[in-house]
Amino acid sequence: MSTPSPERPADGFFRALIRWFDADHIPEGVEALQSTPKKVDWARSIPFIILHLACFAVIWVGASPIAVWTAVGLYFFRMFAITGFLHRYFSHKTYSTSRAFQFVMAVWTALAVQRGALWWACTHRHHHKHSDEEEDKHSPVVDGFWWSHIGWITAKKNFPTDYSKIPDLAKYPELVFLNRFDILIPLLAGGLTYGAGAWLGAHGYETNGPQLLVWGIISTVVLFHGTAVINSLAHVFGNKRFQTTGDESRNSFILTLITLGEGWHNNHHRYQATTKQGFYWWEFDPTYYGLKVMSWLGLIWGLRAYPTPSTRRRNAPRRRPRHGVRELIAIVGSGVSGLGCLRFLRAHHDVTVFDHDQRPGGHAHTIDVKEPGTGRSLPMDTGFMVFNEVTYPHLCRLFKELGVKPKQTSMSSRSVTTRPGSSGAAAR
Repeated sequence: MSTPSPERPADGFFRALIRWFDADHIPEGVEALQSTPKKVDWARSIPFIILHLACFAVIWVGASPIAVWTAVGLYFFRMFAITGFLHRYFSHKTYSTSRAFQFVMAVWTALAVQRGALWWACTHRHHHKHSDEEEDKHSPVVDGFWWSHIGWITAKKNFPTDYSKIPDLAKYPELVFLNRFDILIPLLAGGLTYGAGAWLGAHGYETNGPQLLVWGIISTVVLFHGTAVINSLAHVFGNKRFQTTGDESRNSFILTLITLGEGWHNNHHRYQATTKQGFYWWEFDPTYYGLKVMSWLGLIWGLRAYPTPSTRRRNAPRRRPRHGVRELIAIVGSGVSGLGCLRFLRAHHDVTVFDHDQRPGGHAHTIDVKEPGTGRSLPMDTGFMVFNEVTYPHLCRLFKELGVKPKQTSMSSRSVTTRPGSSGAAAR
């Protein structure tokens, strides 16, 4: 029996070339690609390099007011899609929309030339699950500035989309199609930009096809780096209002201006499920303002509220557990008792409802911790979004007020086991 021959370097190079046009061409398998070393895949990086080099063509095509303002407009038009759609919808589902407008948002985000919406969401949820840990794909704390800013996106291990991690999005074939052929929309947009410049030039305007195309490319490159500064700088510089568990996220007004509201990064890591990331009147969040207008038009709905200042002060942690583990308590129930408990919590606390099988972002579903005093190993539910310092005695009073007996829930002071199909609310 013959043994398979080892892969030749040329094979890997040609596979990378095919992935320029078909991002799901991974015959070796997603897990095999993800297990490759953390280093640059130069073959797959060629389009990325070409985009940067193409910016120097401005030396030959020159500039005009139309070209420059087109570049500025394209920057903000696409930055809004990144922050409002890729981040706050596809990654965190902070509001709802129709399937038709979901597709429109996916096409809109593809114009940003930052891969497909499903890859973006999968990568970002992974970031929140392992923020500033070794498994984080772009942590400046772990890997430094350059890798977190630009190196990580060129690595072969970070290329594939693990559809098993985003079942809520992967069930839509139209989204999978756009994600697989992520170069299609950018190529069409480039052709339209060139054509628009040629048409304007033919009708007496001070621009032309090559000029408008080059300035569109400049806008795309600046857009990439404007997005990347959140990865490379927002975990290093700025104010840390909340002591988020396990990460160094910060708030920065400068980064907010660059990214239309994403600079309130520490706010976001503390309350990931809220649509608005600026919590005070002076925390400028233009992406939220745009989404609010869209909700008035009926394009989106169910924008998730953010905690008010009084709520945040009331629920601020007063002391850390001496054993160094977050005091997490999850309420899981069904029927009248579960709904009653959930309604009470949502009326008085910042909670996020979750399903057993779909938990985008957040930390792992459970972690094993040692119970103080006994040393027993207990599975602790870490949930998707866990808010507030709700203590066990507080919950006992809550159940008493609701008339819910302990046996009617799956709650305990240190652990919880969810059943398939159950729902719950997590609180800290």
